[in-house]
Amino acid sequence: EREERDWFCVPEAPDWNEQGKEISRTDIRLYPPGRKRRSVAFVMESKRLNTPASNAAVYVGPEGMMCFVPTAAAPAKYAAGLPCGAMLGYVMDGNVARAHLAVSKAIKKKKVALLLAPDGEYRNLPLLKSHKWHGETRHSFQDGRFTIYHVLLPVRWI
Repeated sequence: EREERDWFCVPEAPDWNEQGKEISRTDIRLYPPGRKRRSVAFVMESKRLNTPASNAAVYVGPEGMMCFVPTAAAPAKYAAGLPCGAMLGYVMDGNVARAHLAVSKAIKKKKVALLLAPDGEYRNLPLLKSHKWHGETRHSFQDGRFTIYHVLLPVRWI
């Protein structure tokens, strides 16, 4: 790969431990341009919402947001050592308002496990004021602060 390359996107990228066992599988990884080595720059985990169940507990749970959160038993599965990551919510019935409300409530319910910072609850993204459903949560980890960006996308069936 040349230094001038664009951002490089890898869907469903696995990570293995020293014994060759898969330990995680991120949905989307983005690698920055201009790097000689491939260090992860941004990780996105995706979940389906409103399927017709809200699935907000799955979005927030061990296979969702908790993949970014270190625990007493283990380091974070995704984005360890990075300042941020993202959750991508595919809203299967297109009702983004319902999905946003369910995800916000689920995050509040798990704020201790998610290590939310005092100012960390789901808030709108300042850069995307016209997209009021997208947001961010801020987390306080032992090694510093971590931000999870939330993008909720309506799925329209044709």
